[in-house]
Amino acid sequence: MLTVASYGSAILVVVTLVVKLFHLVNAIQILILKLYCLEDWVKEAEEQNSLWRQSLRMMEERLVRLERQVDPTLGGSPFLSSGRERT
Repeated sequence: MLTVASYGSAILVVVTLVVKLFHLVNAIQILILKLYCLEDWVKEAEEQNSLWRQSLRMMEERLVRLERQVDPTLGGSPFLSSGRERT
């Protein structure tokens, strides 16, 4: 028969295994949360990148318009956007 000490040892082993299992589950949950947050960070970075690209495109378009106003050989009109002829 098993003695009280061996029952205590068996219980201690089971409790230790259960605690280690909870630690493992907790570590997996933390990893999943970090990956989920990383996914959110990637989405935010992509959105910010899209905004920067859109802003850059708008600035390039303005620059092209200004260049055409200054130099009509670039395909611009000899008239300013206000309708006055350049001197």
